Amino acid sequence: MRMLKQYLIPCMLVMLLGLSFVLAPVALAFEGRGGDQVIIAAGEVIEDDLYVGANRLVINGTVKGDVFAGATQIEVNGTIEGDLVVGGHTVVINGEVTDDVRVGATVLTIGETGKIGDDLLAGGYSIEAKAGSTIGGDVRVGTGQTTLNGSVGGNVNVGAGGLAINGAIAGNVEAEVSAPGQAPPFNPFVFMPNAPAVAPVAPGLVIGPDAAIEGALTYSTSMSATIPADVVKGAVTFRQVAQPVQENPLTPVSLQRRGISAAQYWVVLLLLGLLFLALARRLMRGSAEALGSTPGQSFVWGSAAVILVPIVLLLLIGIFIALGVALNTFGMGDMASALLFATILIGLILLLLYVLVLTLITKITVSYQLGRWITRSREGIFWPLLLGALIVTILVWLPYAGGIMSSIITLFGLGALWLFWRGPAVASVRQDPYGLGE
Repeated sequence: MRMLKQYLIPCMLVMLLGLSFVLAPVALAFEGRGGDQVIIAAGEVIEDDLYVGANRLVINGTVKGDVFAGATQIEVNGTIEGDLVVGGHTVVINGEVTDDVRVGATVLTIGETGKIGDDLLAGGYSIEAKAGSTIGGDVRVGTGQTTLNGSVGGNVNVGAGGLAINGAIAGNVEAEVSAPGQAPPFNPFVFMPNAPAVAPVAPGLVIGPDAAIEGALTYSTSMSATIPADVVKGAVTFRQVAQPVQENPLTPVSLQRRGISAAQYWVVLLLLGLLFLALARRLMRGSAEALGSTPGQSFVWGSAAVILVPIVLLLLIGIFIALGVALNTFGMGDMASALLFATILIGLILLLLYVLVLTLITKITVSYQLGRWITRSREGIFWPLLLGALIVTILVWLPYAGGIMSSIITLFGLGALWLFWRGPAVASVRQDPYGLGE
């Protein structure tokens, strides 16, 4: 599901940031801080590396070493004399980072007074380097949109939906962008609370009249861009990328290929369904009955769970990372490392289980209940599952509507699992999870 992908990336990012806490040798000097809000006041000097897990991080003072942080909001107004390695929702650099910056964020903004001494490596929805900002080294980014209105001392390598350049680039520029007019410029975070203001960048490549590219320009897209005269000192190379042709799913070849894939999907769904019913019979039967008795509630709870579960997972990981930082601050470095390692490991396991539930177990739950409803059998396993899996497979592999049907089935199945687990039947599952007492 598209929504799942939107959460997987930040989940993995937070866990990888936590891993950096673990891999940092405990014997090395560093300072850790955590909490809802961490502010390094103007005039404050931190002599070591700084590790932070918080909701909001503001650096107004000076950090002599590197900064590793995971926070929702990160703002650098002071000076970092090492690297900045962070992940968060919004990252704003108005101060100076004398070395490299590595960022994973929804929105990264380098303000008019922002300075990065060396390279910028970043990924996210939007990256904007405002006029007056300086980046001393190379820029390598992958984004939905990128704006470079400041100066860059090295090369620029960008993969983005839209790229706008109106600043000075000392090296070469290599870009791969979407086709102009491929999609309307739209900020997907406009309806989110406390969302940052992001000026949309049109798909494609836009070189402004004030741009100055000292090296060569190489760009790949489906349509050549208009390059103002004398703004590119080196060679300009346009690599045309053919627009992907939307395959007609109703042609004989497409139908044959889709039919083979659907048959394979049906067999996998059936075999895994039999396995899950053998290993967790009460859970699967109870979830199917919850779906059959309360389909409306199942859909509502499934719609809520698909959003809330990743958020809760992220919050728990953030809390334990902050706890590990706090333990290290009080001199319990070994315990902090063990806690953070366990957090990363358990977080990865939970994330994989959640993906397994969304992609397979929800489909099996709906398949089983559909088969029970059609065959009117409450005790049978094979034939209800066989028939239900066939129906689900047909719905999921429908031309054009298959993706929507798959999402709807997932929501029904996820809600049914939740309703069963929170209901009175959970006690019997905990006592006899394999259904051996039947």
